Order: sequence, then C-alpha cells, then structure tokens
Amino acid sequence: MFSQARLDALYANPEVYPTIPVRVRAAASVDAVLVRLEDQSFQATGPDAAGEWLAEVDISGLTPGLVTLTAEAEGITTDVDLVLGTEGVMITEFQTDGSGTGPRLFSTDASLSLVYAKREPEHAVLLLTLDGGLRPVGEPVTLLGSPAAPLYAESLVVGDRVGILYQEQGTPYANYFTVVGLDGTELVAPIALDPAGASTARGGALTYDGEAFVAVFRVIGATQKDILWVRVNPETGEVAGPTVIASAGAGLPIVDFIPFSPLSIAPMEGSTLVAFEGEVPIPSLGLDIPHSHYVTVQADGAASPPVRFEQDDFTFHYEARLFTVQDKLVSLWSSGDLTDETIPIPTDFRTKVLGADGEFPSGDGNMVLDAPDDRAEPFMLSHSHHHAVLAWTDHRSYTEEGIQNGRIELFTASVSDALEADEPVIFPHARFIATTGELNAAPANPSGSNVVLTWVDERHGGGVTDPRPEVFLETAWY
Repeated sequence: MFSQARLDALYANPEVYPTIPVRVRAAASVDAVLVRLEDQSFQATGPDAAGEWLAEVDISGLTPGLVTLTAEAEGITTDVDLVLGTEGVMITEFQTDGSGTGPRLFSTDASLSLVYAKREPEHAVLLLTLDGGLRPVGEPVTLLGSPAAPLYAESLVVGDRVGILYQEQGTPYANYFTVVGLDGTELVAPIALDPAGASTARGGALTYDGEAFVAVFRVIGATQKDILWVRVNPETGEVAGPTVIASAGAGLPIVDFIPFSPLSIAPMEGSTLVAFEGEVPIPSLGLDIPHSHYVTVQADGAASPPVRFEQDDFTFHYEARLFTVQDKLVSLWSSGDLTDETIPIPTDFRTKVLGADGEFPSGDGNMVLDAPDDRAEPFMLSHSHHHAVLAWTDHRSYTEEGIQNGRIELFTASVSDALEADEPVIFPHARFIATTGELNAAPANPSGSNVVLTWVDERHGGGVTDPRPEVFLETAWY
C-alpha cells in the first residue's frame, strides 16, 4: 500500500523533486519491497517503526503526464497513478471563472476536499473533492450561490457541515455567516453580522470549538475600528454575539489595526483564543509600532482585555497566527528589528507554545526562520514524520537577484521538535501579490506524509494594478 496516496493516486513535480521519497506500508512478514517506475526498479529500505518501507525514486527528466508506480512485496503488486506536472494544478482560470479566492483544504479519512470562491458565471462558494493526483473526483458542489453573492469567504469543514463566513458587496463589504451540508443544503440561514452603519473589511477567521462554529471579523465605525466575535451552534441554531472583543482608535491602548494583516482564532477548553496585530504608541520612539495581541473569549462572548505581546520597543510585528501542532497550541508571528541596519529589514518567524489556557511562556519566542528580506503568510501543520511542516511566501529573491528579477516565491520546510525550520524547498512556478496568497495546506491523507498546498496565484496577472487571482494546488513530498 502506498501510504502517501489518496484514491490510488499521487502528484509530483520533477523540477522541484528530481527524487521522491515513496513510502510503502507492508505486512510485518514482508522482508523486501521493490518499487518500479517504467523500466526502473528501486529497492526500498525498512521497515521503520510505523511499518513503512522507503524507496528513493528518480523522476528527473520525466515529462508532465501520467505514469504508473508499482510496489511489489512477496509476489503481490500494487499500482498507483503518479501524475507529473511542473506548473502546479490550476483549479480556477481567471478568463472563465473570474477571481478565484478563499481556497481552503480539508483532509479526513474519507476525503480530501478544497473549498474556494469564484465570481463567474455567478458568485459562488464551491467544494471540490480531489484524489492524491490533485485531480477532481466528480463535479464541484455549490455550497453557496444565488441569491447570495459572496465576494470572499472563509470556510471550515467539520464532519458533514461547512461553516462559511463571507463578504458580499457593501460599504465596501457586508459580513454574513451560514452553515451548509456537504451537498450545499442550507442548515443555518445566512446571518447578517455587521452593526448598523458600519463599514467592513474583507476576511476574518473561523474555528470550531467542539460544539459550535466561532468566527471573528473586522468592522470600521465612525470613530474606531472593532474586531467582532460570533458563535453559532449548527445543531440548535443558537447564536452568541456578535460582540466586540477588541477596539482600536485615537486615545485607546491600540490606536489602529494593521491593514491586510490576518485575524487568527483557535479553540481552547471552553473558550477561543483570537490573535491579531495592533499598533500601540511607543513613547520612547514617538511612533506607533505594531505588536501582536491576544484575546480569550468565553462561549458566551465574554472577552478578556487584549494581551499585548512585547519583544521590545524596537521590534515590530506583521502578523500573528495560531496553529495546533502535535496537540499543542502554537502562536507564530513575523517580526522585524528596527535596529537592524540591513535594507530591507529581514522578517523572521517566531513561535511560542501556549499553555492549555492560552498562557504565554516568558521570553522572545523561538526563532523558526531567519533569512534575508521579507516573508509572510506562514502556515504550520503537524506532520507524521517530522514535528511539523511550514509553508510561507518568501521575498528573498529580491535581495539575492535584484529588484528587477526578484519575485515572491512559495517555500516549504519541515520543522524540528525545537520548532526550527529545516532547509527549504522552493516551488518556482508560483507567483504572488504580497499578503494576498491565502496560503494553506493539509495532508494528502491523514495517515501519509505528503502535504497538499493551495494558494491564490498571480502568474497570469499584471501585479497590483491588474490582479488576476487564480486558485492553484501543489504537493510537498516528505
């Protein structure tokens, strides 16, 4: 059995991985495993503690298309499709689907699914089931469509339900939340979330606390900006909120929220933790500096005052995100040091493993990654063969190749038990506009080691002045 496969299929990029680590799970009685690809044979080593055999399979020089990968043990053979590609897999095409946004991957024992939004021929949020070759299994299912007109959406699949926080046209947007089944059946009718007279920002964040979907989003009032929280029980339809959990404005401890920085939310026992960036006055500098903030919210919407995490007055933060890694809640943020004389100031990634109640350990956090130039949109997930895998968008080529030849690239790396990133892998075909990639990932299957990536790609656009967002997929091999 090919443990990395889903529905007897795999995807690989020979330009990124000239050799792929193919894992085969076999009976305890097996004493040898052979993996074949076309006219080549590769002897596997093993088994490891999990009963897997590993064959390093050479795919260099193979052209995009479909080949068969075969494993043989004790005279029994198993075949899988190996789909080869060098440009990733395009899910939406700007010319026919309009803007593709909001891709989110979900992997369970039952299926690998992608939820995303598109705008043509009508605005809709769709669910697409995939095999391990990143090929569609059946047609996309419309989860949300007319009369709704979603422009952007945050989605979360929990069992046979999908929670969707979405924005329609408003001032400039209007926030709604709904719950649907995997077939698009409405389970909780769309709930209008915005206070009367408020302007709203796109985006937000969504989690599930074991009983209910919990969402956070931003609104802009006449004198201040607010982060609102809402909890919706899909069984009973009971709604708690929306309620304000953090505010920013003149005269407040937080004077502004950082435009385009993400909100992040994660469940804790009986509550949720929300992370965001907010500017605070630093009297010694005479400046407002962005720092990470965290709010604990109870199931009834009662919120603690925002807790500001300070490294020092000379360190500013760009984004704060929350992930569950090996059953522990991890805060990951990006930061830069104002005293660093390098131009541009390098952005590093740091982490802290939080206590069960969201308590922060002391110190400046663990350095996950430090490299030249800027980087953003980190996404971390647990891994079966490493402690974790980290994906992010990286700007270092602007420093290494010059401003005219540089670009924002897609990077991944395994992460050690010490929460330190190993040597990165680069997917050179991906292209991004800063902060708009919506990069995230999921296991190709929960018992395997491959990781599927999705993001909003801009390879066919003209930059900020002519964006053409399209949803793409790739596979990282481990």
